[in-house]
Amino acid sequence: MPETHKKDYVAGFTVDEISEDFYALYLTSKKYKRDTSIQLKVNAQSGNWIVGQVDYQTGGMNITTSHKYPEEAKMIIHFKEGIALFLKRIKESND
Repeated sequence: MPETHKKDYVAGFTVDEISEDFYALYLTSKKYKRDTSIQLKVNAQSGNWIVGQVDYQTGGMNITTSHKYPEEAKMIIHFKEGIALFLKRIKESND
């Protein structure tokens, strides 16, 4: 079971916020020696939600959303960029 956190963003979210939330989950997962897979669910504007799951050892990620037009959703782009920033931070801290 991945380390999971849920968060409400009333007015959208930034790439840095997503990266920081994933990093906090990473620290919790490492501290308690849990699964290397972490997951963040965000309730966004207009009743939409997005779930990002990433394995911080392999870098594999999966993003799902309730957005009607996911290819146009800015929140998905922010989520992918936030995860990439998080993975970069992890890599740099391990080097």
